Amino acid sequence: MVKSKTYTLKIGEQAKERLLILNSVCNPFTLSLLKSFPRIKGKKILDLACGIGVMTLELGRLAGNHGRVLGVDISEEQLSIARQLAKSKNCKNIQYRAGTATNLNALNEEFDIVYCRFLLCHLRTPLKSIKEMIRCLKKDGLLILEEPTGCEPMFSSPQSATFDQCKRIHLLQGEVFKTDFTVGRKINHWFQKLQLAVEYDRLVQPLLKNEYEKRQLWLAVREIAPELIAKGLTTSLEIKRITANLKRYARNDKYQSAYVQYRQIVARNRKQQN
Repeated sequence: MVKSKTYTLKIGEQAKERLLILNSVCNPFTLSLLKSFPRIKGKKILDLACGIGVMTLELGRLAGNHGRVLGVDISEEQLSIARQLAKSKNCKNIQYRAGTATNLNALNEEFDIVYCRFLLCHLRTPLKSIKEMIRCLKKDGLLILEEPTGCEPMFSSPQSATFDQCKRIHLLQGEVFKTDFTVGRKINHWFQKLQLAVEYDRLVQPLLKNEYEKRQLWLAVREIAPELIAKGLTTSLEIKRITANLKRYARNDKYQSAYVQYRQIVARNRKQQN
């Protein structure tokens, strides 16, 4: 498996630090969501686009010894890291497989819960992938999605020209590479069309409050930059300057950053699959 052509960020070891920070920022919100659905123990869970498997570990912990979690990702490099993490934590109820969100028939399994975060925004046919997820859900199973609703709400407190440059890079990523940072706004409509019963729906916007969390900003810019430079939309000198400024911004305790806003939405599959 190779990286999807529609995914502009790094993967594997090159992205490990950024992904660990992203999980540390987002996972508390996900775990808060999951507390609203306490009967997870013993369930069979699919973690789609699991990346390096940090959230997969949390799902495995919640599923318990009698539950099972399958992490699926398109990247073998990501899965290699995920397997190492699971082994280091002695997780016996987690397995990993390579696969894509547009062909879940290959799994030949049904799940009590299908979960994914920040997947649909990178896909050309997100509705098709949602249909695939539903197809491998058991009757009364839960589909849990976390997807962005926009980069526009990102802000720095106090205001910062450096942060504004970072935000501009994120907006360019969406425009140039068709990353749909507003896909979260469309999910409820799709769920209605597919006759799914929405049971949980809220907006989340994490705050990056310390140097470690704010590292996410310049790490993401560094990963996006080569594609933008190749298209002539910026220069290596400009990116070097923005990255240096963002590192200073991250070290400055007076600044906090509101990151990408996203939607957490959970729907139940009331229909028996054919």
